[in-house]
Amino acid sequence: MTAKEIINRLKDLPPETLICVRGYEGGLDDTTLLRETKILQDRNNEWYYGSHEEVLDADSKHFDKIVWVIQ
Repeated sequence: MTAKEIINRLKDLPPETLICVRGYEGGLDDTTLLRETKILQDRNNEWYYGSHEEVLDADSKHFDKIVWVIQ
């Protein structure tokens, strides 16, 4: 999903609307952070991993894309 798609979905909501994300094993959590990170795109095939892998070395020049993560 792109920022434009998110904006289009959110623009008609009341500003006080709570935004949640899936919990670790179930349930929902409040979003607490919006952060930028580097990823290696489409690296994981197992169903229990997300499709992309986060590059944990902030200084790394080896990444596919810079993305925003909502937590």
